[in-house]
Amino acid sequence: MKHTTKTLSTLSILAITLAWLAACGDGGDETQTPTPTPVRTAESVVGMTVHFIDVGQGDATLIVAKDGESLLVDGGPSRETIRDRLTDLGVTDLDAILATHPDPDHIGGLVEVLDMFDVERFYWNGQTSESQTFLDLMESAEAEADLIVSRRGDTIALGNLTIKVLHPAELSGEPDEDSIVLEVGCGNAGILLTADAGTSSEAKMLRAGVLSRGIDIYRVGNHGSKSSTAAHLLSQTASQIAVISAGRTNEYGYPHPEVVNRLGASGSTVWRTDISSGDDTVTAVSDCETVSISQPPPALDPTPTPTAPSR
Repeated sequence: MKHTTKTLSTLSILAITLAWLAACGDGGDETQTPTPTPVRTAESVVGMTVHFIDVGQGDATLIVAKDGESLLVDGGPSRETIRDRLTDLGVTDLDAILATHPDPDHIGGLVEVLDMFDVERFYWNGQTSESQTFLDLMESAEAEADLIVSRRGDTIALGNLTIKVLHPAELSGEPDEDSIVLEVGCGNAGILLTADAGTSSEAKMLRAGVLSRGIDIYRVGNHGSKSSTAAHLLSQTASQIAVISAGRTNEYGYPHPEVVNRLGASGSTVWRTDISSGDDTVTAVSDCETVSISQPPPALDPTPTPTAPSR
């Protein structure tokens, strides 16, 4: 940082000198004031950007490192929706994909993503499914990318970020409970992504001692279902921000009110992707010390959201 400031200061001095010489050379009477050169501060350094993409009833999270390396975790249920969302975000390249588990609302859009980009790495938990969605996805992934099975203790390389695999240690045969759980670290900033892992998996991670004590953002498990986000998890992670990804009119009633209340009682500010009929993608930006979060204004819609988001 010191080197950057020194370089910019030298350029500012040169700019002032040139402006003074130009004023003297044309014989003008007016004093010309040089435009100051902005100095980049620590607060403007982006070490990590994470988009919690609004894909309706499903999950999709785009993680972008400082150097632009990117990982898409799940792709939602719809090929069209994930294509539109990634296009709107200006994504032109994608380094890796991670499928947390074979549920269609997490992997349905990933075949489209593999068609859109030359993806180098494809991470998954090794759990198979007989669904056509899964079979199509694995056929595309095998043809294009290196397939990597992820287990607890593994680390995924992505630029300046440290991405730890916290779960599963081994497969149980239960798709939701075998979801890959990730902790994304950028210096002192951390984000926990739990996919559809339930309370039994949360308990396993607590017993194994792999959950960090205090994180900045918790991606709420299983779209805010009461089968996840137990009180003992919240007491351990103590997140400042909770993000819930759910469909606005989903048939399951997600997020369940008791989960939203539990998050609020724990001190978390809750952000949701189901507040309007438009694109409610939530974006977090970090300089690896602090995290800021934002969301587009909700789309105009005469029909109110059944359960208003807590902010």
